[in-house]
Amino acid sequence: MCISIDIQRKIYNVEHHRIVVITGDSSSQEVISKVSELSKGKSVLIMHDGDHHKEQVLKDLQNYSKFVSLNSYFIVEDGIIDLFKPGDSLGSHREGPLAAVEQFLAKNRDFMADMERERYILTYNPRGFLKRIR
Repeated sequence: MCISIDIQRKIYNVEHHRIVVITGDSSSQEVISKVSELSKGKSVLIMHDGDHHKEQVLKDLQNYSKFVSLNSYFIVEDGIIDLFKPGDSLGSHREGPLAAVEQFLAKNRDFMADMERERYILTYNPRGFLKRIR
């Protein structure tokens, strides 16, 4: 099962029986509890495409990584924004998803960046395919 959490779904047109869509604030205890309940006894992949500021991505990694099954993934979208400068149309003045992933991986040995998922070299998710290894 893939769990997708986003604060709003204005532009979202994906439907699949294995994707569970949760709309709400990823930091709220209500959403975290719902993901916890849905994850029990299931093989779970989490896909993060929410707030792209480093602080929020790091909070979400800490809150939701425990629900990811062994050998499954926590996919962090849009880390590419950290590779551009402000004014380059993608860059920002604040650190984003890639910076959060680097900090998370430095402290969490249960995950590794699976570079095999970036086999085509170009990706919007550099180092964003986090595989649970223990």
